[in-house]
Amino acid sequence: MARTRNRYSYDPATGEFTKNGQIYVPSNPSNPISTQYVFSELKKIANSLGIIYQPEDWNDVTFAGSWVNITGGNTQYYIDPFGIVRIRLRAKSGTGAIFTLPSGYRPPEDLYLPADGDAAFAQVNIIASTGVVSLVTGTAVFGVSAEITFRI
Repeated sequence: MARTRNRYSYDPATGEFTKNGQIYVPSNPSNPISTQYVFSELKKIANSLGIIYQPEDWNDVTFAGSWVNITGGNTQYYIDPFGIVRIRLRAKSGTGAIFTLPSGYRPPEDLYLPADGDAAFAQVNIIASTGVVSLVTGTAVFGVSAEITFRI
């Protein structure tokens, strides 16, 4: 019996992988939502297509106003090879605008996101047109924390 070879392709405009002409999102039956597993599979596919998987290093932010990093935590961002922006928000001692994402790292539309702030709910907004990341609800005397991801 002849074995069929899978054909993979990658569209850099959309960031989508296809397998035999169909959108391909790998899954792991033992843990179907494992991000680490999905990225390891996508890395294998990228390598098989000759795409070099070289993740960008974390970039430190330039804080606005009186914002500073929480002790033992850094506020940073990067974009992965698949067009996903990842933000690690760990800041304190400020109000309003926290920092500005540079062009190329901004979401396609405004985002209104939950975060942890001073042991209570907080809201962080990211304005698409300017890249301003700000705390709009809650306080952050002791800190605001969030893991944010979005596709550009």
